[in-house]
Amino acid sequence: MRYLYALLAVIALQIALEGGAQIAAQKLIPPAPPSLTVIDTELGWTYAGCRNQSYYGYGDFDLCFNSLGLRGPEITTTPVPMMILGSSVVMAQQVPEEETFAGLLGAVNAGFEGYQTHQERDRYLRDLYELEPQTLILVVTPYDLYGPAQGITEAPTGFERLLQKEGFYRLARWYGRDMPLFKDDRTARDSEYLRMAQTPLDDARWQQWGSWVRDIRDRSPESRFVIVYAAPRAEVEARQQGAAPFWLTTRLSEWCASEHIPFLDPGDALNAHPVQEVFYDYIHYTRIGHQVVADAIRGLLDSQ
Repeated sequence: MRYLYALLAVIALQIALEGGAQIAAQKLIPPAPPSLTVIDTELGWTYAGCRNQSYYGYGDFDLCFNSLGLRGPEITTTPVPMMILGSSVVMAQQVPEEETFAGLLGAVNAGFEGYQTHQERDRYLRDLYELEPQTLILVVTPYDLYGPAQGITEAPTGFERLLQKEGFYRLARWYGRDMPLFKDDRTARDSEYLRMAQTPLDDARWQQWGSWVRDIRDRSPESRFVIVYAAPRAEVEARQQGAAPFWLTTRLSEWCASEHIPFLDPGDALNAHPVQEVFYDYIHYTRIGHQVVADAIRGLLDSQ
């Protein structure tokens, strides 16, 4: 029985410590800015509003969305010269809007964090096609073909936060935000994206993805349509060490050739730089990385 009492005492102590940590976190950590995520019954979610990114350690600049839920200023004229459609790699909340590769190219930034190709297709077909982009660039990552779609989950209950040690985590994350341990996880996400880039996709999933891409392309037949593959950091690093392009890179290139779609793999340009110079984390670019990708896209467009 005394062992049971001892166990209960340990559990009670842990709960008390975590409860204290949560109270301390509420008192010591500045309140988080309001969420910019808005529930969308068709797409799952979209974005609205504005916030300063210094809270998240990205720098003292604002992340703002216009009335269309796109990052950047209001769009007042059509047709637009260029639109870049994609996920968080395009939205690029890690850098100021004008320093993203979309901003550097003077393109409409149609990046939606967490989206996959089917959501990008649905959003484009709903209203973005009305902007009549003269050049439409679709940016693809391994997550577009392999990862499950992210949804909006309900906030955890108070008891769940205790079990998850949220208070200790928030304190460690905030006061250790400049430490490599918290700035970048070079294990789980790199390994996940490396696995996705190397694993052959089954034919049914590949055909489904191809149909989504055709839907985007065919909705704007007058647009110049280009696909850009955003290779993950682990793949670029492997290439620098002599590895051949991975299965997904090769398959995308072959598929685009069969569809007569210009294809760009900026990984070749990124190879010339240390990965820590061009990648903020496992898939997103630094300011230098965005400049490298923008130059690569510009080079492809100028060559056509």
